[in-house]
Formats: sequence, structure tokens, C-alpha cells
Amino acid sequence: MSHRMKSFFTPKGSAQSEKVGVAELTEVYHSIKHHISYVAQDCSLKVLKQVINDSDIVKQMTGGRTKCTALVNQVLFPYSMELVQEDLKNDVPFSVETDASNKGNRNFFPVAIQYFSPKSGICQKILDFYEDSFEDSTSIKKRLCEVMDKSRLPWRRVTAYGADNASVIFGVNNSVFQKLKSEENDIIAAHCNDHIFHNCSKNALKVMPVDVENIVMKVFAEFSCYV
Repeated sequence: MSHRMKSFFTPKGSAQSEKVGVAELTEVYHSIKHHISYVAQDCSLKVLKQVINDSDIVKQMTGGRTKCTALVNQVLFPYSMELVQEDLKNDVPFSVETDASNKGNRNFFPVAIQYFSPKSGICQKILDFYEDSFEDSTSIKKRLCEVMDKSRLPWRRVTAYGADNASVIFGVNNSVFQKLKSEENDIIAAHCNDHIFHNCSKNALKVMPVDVENIVMKVFAEFSCYV
């Protein structure tokens, strides 16, 4: 038995088409929020179609990697940036944080901001997550400025710059922080307390009269059976 071609598609702009679009976008947002890969999301959608086979909306949903990528890059990300712009529209001060995240031979740099909102309290937002093979101060500062310009956020409202305590970041001569002072002279250096605590603990353990590793192993052996 043959069917007309239009029976396989939902008419564009119809109420049913909008419901399917909302469902697909919600599914993608859920996957991103819980760090689910596009491949897993597509697989779960196929399972969903088998389980809920009486729903016309679920039957017409698709969630391949290409479509999910387009929804994230062209819908969710622009909307999230609109929300950030809305929060910062009244000259709200904020801090900027960045750091290198290495995966194999690839270097990724997340750029985040932190600010206070009367409605939501302290907010942390990701502005960008770019890849760059260079980790020198000039490259980091240049790409950071590009992200700020693209996000339409002026440096005059930046109160602090946060990153790890490497010399390339907070050195006294040619660091990223020193270069950022040309953008905003009153910017504050927000050092990473975790690195400071780690170095403090590492040096303190060297002079302790007990074998800390042995104690940790005994504690784990005692309580691991209850996990």
C-alpha cells in the first residue's frame, strides 16, 4: 500500500510541528544539562519511540548528532547569552575566570564569568569554550579579549580575573594578568585557593611523623565494604 509523500512529514508552522520542536529542544537541553553525549541522546530517543509508541509527538522526534549540534549552537547558546546580557544590562560588575583544560594533545580554554543577581544570587556562566594550541600569555589574553568583545561585555566592569597560580597567569613581568591591566587597571588578581591549599598540604605532609598513605589505606579498607 502506497502513501502520499506529505503523510511522512509534519506541515511546517502547524501546531503539531511546534510541539515536536519544543519536545526535541527540551530533550537536547536535558541531555546538555546532565552531560549526556549526542550519541547516547539519540539512542535514548530511539528507545523512547519503542516504549511510548502511541504518541504522535514522540514518533516524529529526531535527535541525531547534527541536529543536536545545530539546536545547541543556534538556539540554546544564543538564548543563554541573551539571559546573561539581561542580567548584566544595568552595569552589573562581574569577574572573569579562565584556565587551560588539556585532553591528549588538545588544549581547551573555558571562559566563565561570575556575578551577583538579586533574583538568583551568585551566578556562574560559561561565555565560551575554545581550543588553542598556544598557552603563552599573549595568546591567552588575545583570545580572552575576543570572547569579551563577542559577548559585548566591557572590561571596565570587570572586577577580578581568576585562574590558577602559574607564572604565565600571575607573574610580575609578562603574565596574562599584567597584560589585562591595559584593559582595566583596577582589576584584582583572584588566585586559586585550591592550588594554595594543595601546596600547603603537600609540604606539611612531608614533615609529619606518621605515614599518611598507610592511614588512608587502612581507613578505606575498614569502610569500603559499607559503600
